[in-house]
Amino acid sequence: MDQSVGAVFEALHKRDMLSNTLFMFLSDNGGNAMTGYGSNYPLRGNKFSQWEGGLRVPAVIWSPLLQLDKPRVSHQLTHVTDWLPTLYSGLLGGNITDLGLIDGIDMWQSLLDGSPSPRTEVLQNLYPISETAAFRLGDWKVVNGSARVGFDRWFGPSGLENFDGPTNYEWVFKNGSIVGDILMETGMWIADDPNEIYDQLRITCEKSLPETAFNCDPIKKPCLFNITDDPCEYKDLPDDNPEIVEQIMEMIMKYKAEAVKPQKKLPDPRADPMCHHFQYVPWLDPEYQSECDFSKEENITVIHIK
Repeated sequence: MDQSVGAVFEALHKRDMLSNTLFMFLSDNGGNAMTGYGSNYPLRGNKFSQWEGGLRVPAVIWSPLLQLDKPRVSHQLTHVTDWLPTLYSGLLGGNITDLGLIDGIDMWQSLLDGSPSPRTEVLQNLYPISETAAFRLGDWKVVNGSARVGFDRWFGPSGLENFDGPTNYEWVFKNGSIVGDILMETGMWIADDPNEIYDQLRITCEKSLPETAFNCDPIKKPCLFNITDDPCEYKDLPDDNPEIVEQIMEMIMKYKAEAVKPQKKLPDPRADPMCHHFQYVPWLDPEYQSECDFSKEENITVIHIK
């Protein structure tokens, strides 16, 4: 990835296009820590869950259009739907009313000046098939409904086991960096101390898991967390704040009443990419219909997850 990003960055630089370019690195969900293919440490939960480890993801944005004189770590509440109006307004200068009735909120100004997020709430999960829901209102988050067994745990490793102090970024550039060299050459390198920025990114929680951490059972009743103070979802506080739980549950029920019924269907083995030269295609279109050994019933393994 480093090499491919460097190649793209260099190509844009040679064509004098960097000044009008925005790079974004985003993720769609947390890592699959249960299988060892990812780490959401120190956050709670796994991919496919409504816990912060499954929902909260990092993002990196770089562009001269942001007009920053130094790097900034943004902690504003943002949802994936916000990117459409944000980029339409900030990059293209468009009027977001042109986009019609959408869920996204324009975050451009907040990203520029670090002002409070215009977003105050997020429906994080509403899945009627498994009867799960999660909703964020300001500092508060409600988790409600059944969850997959074991997905409510805290998984490691942290990736910091071998570090005894601040990460030293010299190793990143010791073999050369196309991006770093171009930024230095053009005067666009603004990170005086990358280690300082890195330290601002860390999420810290209590070092040892409290005995009360598993008091929350969202199957029996909604769990409530102050995510700002407790991002690792250690302390369940519904009994101390019943009015907040009631308010958020009412908002969840409102969304539930408006939700379209899931159109969940059984998998169609004819759609297997192995039947189409390892490509995802509209397999029901006439030009893609063909006999395929991988689509035969005797070659299909169905996995049921409870």
